[in-house]
Amino acid sequence: MAQALNTASHRNSQDLKSQESNASSFVGLAAVRSERHSYRPEIADNFGRAERILPVQFLLDLRFWQIFSAFLVFLVKWFKTFAGKNSQTTASQRYALSGKHLREFFQDLGPAFIKIGQFLSSRTDLMPQEIAAELGLLQDHVLPMPYLLVEHQITHELGIPRDTVFAWIDPNPLASASIGQVHKAKLRSGELCVIKIQRPELREMLYRDLGYAKAYIRLIKFFRSSFKSQLWLDLFDQFGHTLFAEIDYIQEAQHSAYLRHFFRYRPDIKIARTFWRYTTRKLIVSEYLPGIKVSRVNQLVEAEVNLNKLAHLIVDFYAEQILFADYYHADPHAGNLAVDSQGNLIVYDFGMVAALSQNQKDSLAGCIRAAVEADLEGLARNLINLGVIAQEIEQGKIVKRLQTIISYWSDGNLSQTNRCQLDREIDLLLKQNFFVLPANLAYLVRTGTCLEGITRLVEPKFQFGQALQPYLGRWAIHIASNWGGGGNSSLSKYVQTQSKGNIF
Repeated sequence: MAQALNTASHRNSQDLKSQESNASSFVGLAAVRSERHSYRPEIADNFGRAERILPVQFLLDLRFWQIFSAFLVFLVKWFKTFAGKNSQTTASQRYALSGKHLREFFQDLGPAFIKIGQFLSSRTDLMPQEIAAELGLLQDHVLPMPYLLVEHQITHELGIPRDTVFAWIDPNPLASASIGQVHKAKLRSGELCVIKIQRPELREMLYRDLGYAKAYIRLIKFFRSSFKSQLWLDLFDQFGHTLFAEIDYIQEAQHSAYLRHFFRYRPDIKIARTFWRYTTRKLIVSEYLPGIKVSRVNQLVEAEVNLNKLAHLIVDFYAEQILFADYYHADPHAGNLAVDSQGNLIVYDFGMVAALSQNQKDSLAGCIRAAVEADLEGLARNLINLGVIAQEIEQGKIVKRLQTIISYWSDGNLSQTNRCQLDREIDLLLKQNFFVLPANLAYLVRTGTCLEGITRLVEPKFQFGQALQPYLGRWAIHIASNWGGGGNSSLSKYVQTQSKGNIF
């Protein structure tokens, strides 16, 4: 048995051994990734460009015709929704209906397109809110793989018979998603564990679907010259990089290891440890941490979980990461959060993480400081550095538009009326393409939106904005100390004062 286990260990790459031996340092873990496992746009393009592939191969590819037929059905529904412009329906209703058709289009085409739709749901700067909201309803649940295929994949990744490592594996999956499948198991050493195994030929499928999706973007440009095809092509390549990082299970294990280390002094936050000896780029074996999903509120009540405390704990977990860690868990849906028998928060699935660069954090801090001090030119400069305002817009025009927004803070407190007016002003600027949203800020917005929904699901009366204020206060003092003002700066004083009320 020892010889077999050594064979499995030897099968893993040298970089995995290095990562395991140096896991306690967590230096640069997020950046460790082999180039050959990263997304390469030219491979996707080979599937989607007729000049790079024989036309007969298009005709013989069943997947091409599946996407083509679904795309035609979607276009017919889209034109029916907008061509007539029924006077009895509002623009918002038409957008909601077209969003429903788009969601059905993505759902019918399977894993890659479901992921594309979920990614696009965060881009409210590129599409109406009604369409983004519909895409946010996409569910990443697919039929489970047959257990014999699961066994084959596990054995292939280990390089030895699975019985050498596992005493038993539950043939019924705990979860089945587009990327992989999760099974409960027991190691020969006696420890209960969870196996996450990737679906076979996943990379090839993703390259093919992304290539065809990009081909249809070019097709839309052919029929509608005003369509910003390059923007969407770049967006899909951006998504490709994100998705291929997510399917690298070694990187996912590194993310969980880093955040487990970050919260090592927090017994109320549980993150499973990884069994690195059996982990590959397509297989993760980790500690079994059972719990009640936060969406099952009735079960939480029966277990006498303090729901208000749980909502605060969820905010605590994410605020600490976003403001003070190198990166944060960027997939906070209810299926990834659970509560154990002691009321502790359990967090699963670290395939998707995001981070703000130091420049963005500095610019964001500069925006807050400039807003507090009513420094319009400083606010405009920091917003441009942050990447949320296009650089080609004249600074004078930026300052003029920001004057209206800043005026809502002029009395040091946002009333309910001012808050509604502020929301309308920002919505107007979004529709006029005044603001743009870098990808990592889009993930931040999506994370915040998801968290607000989850906390209100757990505790309907929960005040999400108020719960964030203590963390903003700490962060304000931290960044103010970097400016030399410490706790006496205008920024830290402002946040401390507002924390007694409500700045959201």
